[in-house]
Amino acid sequence: MFQELQAQNAIDNEARCGKLESEVSSLKTEILQLKDLLAVAITERNIGEPSASSKPSSVVLPPTVVPTKPQRKKRYKEVDAFAVMIPRIVKEVQLPQKKKILNVAPYSVMYVPVANDLNKNGCDCGVYALKFIECHVLGLHISLVNDDNIEKARIKIATDLLQAATDEVLVYRMSQYQAPTFETPSEVVDVELVI
Repeated sequence: MFQELQAQNAIDNEARCGKLESEVSSLKTEILQLKDLLAVAITERNIGEPSASSKPSSVVLPPTVVPTKPQRKKRYKEVDAFAVMIPRIVKEVQLPQKKKILNVAPYSVMYVPVANDLNKNGCDCGVYALKFIECHVLGLHISLVNDDNIEKARIKIATDLLQAATDEVLVYRMSQYQAPTFETPSEVVDVELVI
């Protein structure tokens, strides 16, 4: 009886592995096609574009939750406060020599409209956030990511992380990593924010 169960489990595991291998290979071909499309999109986007240093700083919020109108107003106020507060904190923690030359200004915040039917199952917010950041960096529209293809995106992220964890070069580099040493100021600075 026990040997029959072991044999059945072995057959089931082989079937699962075969299915996963076929899914991974199909995902790899899709990824290669997407990389080609992204390379073309990046090339087209960067032609004639001003340098990144001339652009103002901005914060773009990932569309993980679509709040109602009263919640939206409250969240806008909270995010706007952070947009003012973060640069001031960055200036306060600098060394005195750098504090004098560091100019800070509030970030501009852009609220991106998204569809209300994203993340219906409520457990893909992390994947949506990563994909939203990726779309923003590459200049792609967020409508490319939806509930129909988010599971494939989750599998792609997982396979990328697994490959990175088993990459000998990355493992070696991480084993040789030494954290930088920082000089800590002798005085304690109280940060007062007026909002």
